[in-house]
Amino acid sequence: MATTTTPSARRFELDWLRVLAIAAVFLFHSARFFDPPDWHVKNPTTYPALEIAAALVVVWMMPLLFTISGASTFYALRNRSGGAFLIVRWAMPDLAKWALIALISLPLYLGLYWFVIRPVNLLRFLFGMKPHGGQPVPYTFANGRHVR
Repeated sequence: MATTTTPSARRFELDWLRVLAIAAVFLFHSARFFDPPDWHVKNPTTYPALEIAAALVVVWMMPLLFTISGASTFYALRNRSGGAFLIVRWAMPDLAKWALIALISLPLYLGLYWFVIRPVNLLRFLFGMKPHGGQPVPYTFANGRHVR
């Protein structure tokens, strides 16, 4: 007599924990504009209370996300083998997968390799800094192309 495994019920509490955790990550990064520590972009007015709230979120956010991921993987592996689990995870059609990779990689490649000017040379270009000899400093693109 062959035994069959029935799929277990979906764990909705994990789904809701994931939703709340991602919402907290969004709010955390949105609040970084207004808390005192340095960040990419800052508002002229900062609120020290946000630093306390951010410190509370930072302590448990990544462990919570890894715990949710581990629990989800644990429950997914109860009904299938590791190979079947990987097949399900990679079930996206190859064309869509490569299109997604291209959509992410192409702008990154173009932005970093072709259009980014090295910061020191950019400052020299923008502010007309000249070396000791008085000649204009050529600025260099990240791919090694020089422009005078």
